[in-house]
Amino acid sequence: LREYANLDSEVVIIGANTRLELWVPEHWKQTLLDVESNAEMIAEQFSSITF
Repeated sequence: LREYANLDSEVVIIGANTRLELWVPEHWKQTLLDVESNAEMIAEQFSSITF
């Protein structure tokens, strides 16, 4: 798993519903930055979802 996911000595552990995700810290930081920079677009997309 460590080789497949390029995990080194440090990981970020994220709880995602019923599972855990292991992230390379730099990848997690970049993902957060991407989400923050696209927050308005993401909010618009979610607002169009109906249940």
